[in-house]
Amino acid sequence: MRQRTLLLLLISLSILQMYAQNDNLSRMSIHLTACNKQKVSTEPIFPSDIYDIVMGNMSWPIRMKNKIDTVLCKFTVNKSGYVEQARVIKSKEPRLRNEALSIIYGFPYIIPAQKKGKNKAFDYELMIVFNSEKHHQYREKLKREKEEENNEHIFIDNFEILPEFPGGMGAVIPFINKEVRHLKADAKARVICQMTIEKDGSISHIEVVRKVNPILDAEAVRVLSTMPKWKPGKIRNYEKRYYEFTPVKYTLPIIFRP
Repeated sequence: MRQRTLLLLLISLSILQMYAQNDNLSRMSIHLTACNKQKVSTEPIFPSDIYDIVMGNMSWPIRMKNKIDTVLCKFTVNKSGYVEQARVIKSKEPRLRNEALSIIYGFPYIIPAQKKGKNKAFDYELMIVFNSEKHHQYREKLKREKEEENNEHIFIDNFEILPEFPGGMGAVIPFINKEVRHLKADAKARVICQMTIEKDGSISHIEVVRKVNPILDAEAVRVLSTMPKWKPGKIRNYEKRYYEFTPVKYTLPIIFRP
């Protein structure tokens, strides 16, 4: 009995290893590289793994079973964080060429490259090895996952990833305390502000939702406007099975002491 249990365990481990190897081979079939001679401070930031983004946007053309083809493309992430100038450099199959362009133009918002504090356009080269069998396996896997979630009423608690201040959320209050001008107050005062953390992590739409007086209210807004960019929030796209950057409203208190 013990030997049989050990044998079953070894078989299970072999199967898991085989699936892991197949997944690694699949991921190697999608390769993203930055084009040469681009001088930037930071490259664009994608909200999810490029493999998940490509597979999430892929829809296999009709009557293309058992087809394998490599499509090499180039595209630009513009200053606004969206794809433009997508073009095919190498491909043998016209229908897969069109599918590759459709995938790329379906990309979600991407945080643009930065150079000296300003957004900058950035060029990429993307290789996609289209394999009808791998695509079918991927879609079947997603179908099973969705069925399991629906049948078992699974609650996914990571559907949303909240924004994060540089250095972690524990660094927010020290930053505010350092930046705030301790204006004269008769007693301890708390100004409650609401702001939006945009897709690129920048701060916008700062407003006071609980006022104290015009001077302290204005100072609270000023302090928040000096904040550096946050790590932006993300939300899960359940249909495409990857994360996308999303604006998030955030409420913070600014405390003044006498």
